[in-house]
Amino acid sequence: MCVSWKTAIKGAVIMAEGAVVTAGDLGLEDPGDEPEYLNLRVARQRAEAQAVRQSLAVARGNLSRAAELLGVTRPTLYDLLGKHSIEAAQFGRHAAPAAESRAPAPPEPPAKDTGSVD
Repeated sequence: MCVSWKTAIKGAVIMAEGAVVTAGDLGLEDPGDEPEYLNLRVARQRAEAQAVRQSLAVARGNLSRAAELLGVTRPTLYDLLGKHSIEAAQFGRHAAPAAESRAPAPPEPPAKDTGSVD
């Protein structure tokens, strides 16, 4: 695959099922290592969850747009969010950026001494 490693990592951060990016999210696991990939029901559930996450990322958390991209109604999208335990807010415009792009908070300035005693 001719995808740069930065693009692969960004995609893995978006598509990760939890707060931690795993080797599987990066496509580094051999599908033959896990027999559950042979289970069609599991494969469909994973594909469905991935499609929901991807639509939310593209739509920047806009549920109406994500539902439109998926070709489902908003109530169906809400059902899918619950089924796969996906928080739509993490994909919104105001969602916290990925850890790698977050700058550390500046240190708090020292409190000024007013010279008065309480």
